[in-house]
Amino acid sequence: MDKQDDSVPNYFAFYGLETQFGLDLAKLKRLFLLKSRETHPDFFTLASAKEQADAMTQSALNNEAYKVLADVHLRTEHILRLFGLLADGEKDELSPNFLMEMMDINEQLMDAAFDPLARQQVEKEVQAQLDALKAQEIPLMQAFDAQENSELLKKIKEIYFRRKYLLRIKEKLDTFASR
Repeated sequence: MDKQDDSVPNYFAFYGLETQFGLDLAKLKRLFLLKSRETHPDFFTLASAKEQADAMTQSALNNEAYKVLADVHLRTEHILRLFGLLADGEKDELSPNFLMEMMDINEQLMDAAFDPLARQQVEKEVQAQLDALKAQEIPLMQAFDAQENSELLKKIKEIYFRRKYLLRIKEKLDTFASR
């Protein structure tokens, strides 16, 4: 098992869960609700100021932990941070081959701003790329869940950055569609 970064709050540990990509979302929700009952500030109105502040901190942590772990993309980012593979402000690490592929899509994106058919074509290409990434990512995540290792995480990180790039293109397409 690789060393986790102690400077990053571990939301898995907060809920007593193992660090893994594949989570039982129903179990996560039950744990969230249980923690909510234990830490919600409304239950501490008659407590000391320190206990109220602690409850507020724990409640905020509970909300953030649930938000992150319930979303597969945020969970992926969190795991990469836990293992020191992603830092605040880090630039996307994208391979030159991927960037060359994206150059074509970005050129088509300019046409998509004014042409609905071009926009549909770019949307299809972007979705096909996202689907292909998901197909690559799932076995890597399953293998990591079985035995954590940094080589798998490095591959997952590359897919994470590619997905992020493609999702930005998708956002641009959505702004064209809303005009």
